[in-house]
Amino acid sequence: MDISQAITEPLAQFLDFHNAFNHQFKAGITAIRHISDEAAGPNAQAVRTAFVSRMEKKWRDGHDWSSVAAILDRAAEDACRLAIVQIHSALDDFSSALRAEHSRWCAAARIAISPRPAIKAVNEEDEPLWKLCQDLGLESANIVAWRPLLALFRVMRNCIAHSSGKASGHLASLSSSPGLAQVLQSWPKRPGSKSPPAPTILESQQIRVAPKTVILCLDAAYRVGEYINEQFRVFLDIQGMCYSAAYFCLLNPDRQVLPTSYRNANRAIGHTLSNRYHVVGASQILVPQLQALGLWNKCVRRHARLYRNSVEAGLFKPPHGFKMPT
Repeated sequence: MDISQAITEPLAQFLDFHNAFNHQFKAGITAIRHISDEAAGPNAQAVRTAFVSRMEKKWRDGHDWSSVAAILDRAAEDACRLAIVQIHSALDDFSSALRAEHSRWCAAARIAISPRPAIKAVNEEDEPLWKLCQDLGLESANIVAWRPLLALFRVMRNCIAHSSGKASGHLASLSSSPGLAQVLQSWPKRPGSKSPPAPTILESQQIRVAPKTVILCLDAAYRVGEYINEQFRVFLDIQGMCYSAAYFCLLNPDRQVLPTSYRNANRAIGHTLSNRYHVVGASQILVPQLQALGLWNKCVRRHARLYRNSVEAGLFKPPHGFKMPT
């Protein structure tokens, strides 16, 4: 069983968000820009008329729609600001999921958790993921190295969410720091591409976020999630990955139906390990791993119950002559 390229459940959840957001954000911004350009072009009147005609009637009332291009440009700016908040919500969900996964695995494997000394860092609230690594005993060297960029986006998120999008003095200071310039200069990029520029931010002024800055924020979130995943995967090891898969598809008390139509617990858990977690060669050893934890019989019983629920819910039909598990 090879877990060297595996992703843990917290990262799997974040990637679900990342991939959908990456696609939809680019499509949304491109659509707004396209209509804005058309509304400012030679057929501006026809475009404005068509645009307003597609709007809910009550939405049109009480507004001046004569400057559609300018309105759409402001809408794109708002979408970019809100995207920064959305990305950090996904990061916070990742952090909560990882803490929960860590706690469940320690309980299942009877791993004693020793109290860790409280380490206070300067402005540690600027990047809670550093504190996450400290609390769980995970390596955090890359997060420390990336903190100028991660802190910039976290404080930007806070200003957008809590200060009506106006920049604080702290955010303005972070945006012009030498540490940020150094991180951006060494940030991974495509061959031939320029390093991403630092955003221009003025204290007490409205924060302006370019679409490419949103993609940089998403990339930073992905890289920090991937980095923490590598450390957490080592902590879980093979047995922990088997437990995570069993919990995801069978043992989670909130689950009411099966995520797959496999007719036995072994294949259901193996499918999760290979397809969701990218584990190689799981099927041959997952049963002994779960037996060692005293959980295999529980998995079998839980699978039988969820399989019956899934059939009764009409999610799939058992093969002709198949005897329902009990």
